[in-house]
Amino acid sequence: QRLKLQHIVVKQNITKTRDYSKSPYRPLTDFFPALARKGPGRLRLRIPPTLILEGTDRALYFTEEQSGYIRRVAGDYCDDTIIAKMLLPSMKDPVAMGAPTLLIKRMSDGGNDCQLINPRMLTNVLRDSVDGALLVQKYIKPRGPCDAMYRTTWKRSSAPSTVLVTGQKIPLAPESNEGRFAAVPVKDADATSNILSFRGGGAIITHKIASEIVEFVEHGNSRCRFESFVGDFIKDEHEQWYFVQAKSFNCTSI
Repeated sequence: QRLKLQHIVVKQNITKTRDYSKSPYRPLTDFFPALARKGPGRLRLRIPPTLILEGTDRALYFTEEQSGYIRRVAGDYCDDTIIAKMLLPSMKDPVAMGAPTLLIKRMSDGGNDCQLINPRMLTNVLRDSVDGALLVQKYIKPRGPCDAMYRTTWKRSSAPSTVLVTGQKIPLAPESNEGRFAAVPVKDADATSNILSFRGGGAIITHKIASEIVEFVEHGNSRCRFESFVGDFIKDEHEQWYFVQAKSFNCTSI
């Protein structure tokens, strides 16, 4: 279905923060474990292979191809060999091994910082001690000529909405016309990102997935209540939808 573009807004470099002190979850390290909950009514959701490092602990989350459920492996089942198999391209492809295909994310001042790295840097990440919590995620190439991500906002009291965060940049100056993907450090990313609000088939799909995520997490924790939830989604080159991250949310214990 053709997307109907409504308007374009060039975002300014404004840092948004949110207080999660009263929330039972935080967007990165706490949220993926909540999605991997087992038992009746499990959630079928496609995510990129995602590694969470916290101190000396590590856990890997990925979607099982046959069942569609999110699986968690940790301990002896989450060694360097398994991690490399899930996160890295084939060692036989030296070009891919040198390309930036991994995302490192961490919480920072109520938001999350994001950095794009190449696979050869993964060894250093696994070897170095982690201060706080760190998330390493396989980069999913979006469908289309430029990198783009669907950011969907679910609200309890109003209709959902979706914007397209595109990697096609508007340059800050005439001599600066090099496009940059949004997965650079956050302080540099938003100043030139194009945000396109639209209605279309993609928005309908991500609205449904966001609603299912909220319902699933609330069902697993009866004292958890979302007022709003912002999730990022990518449609890959094979037209598969991936939930990339919970960008932010308003969730309280009741």
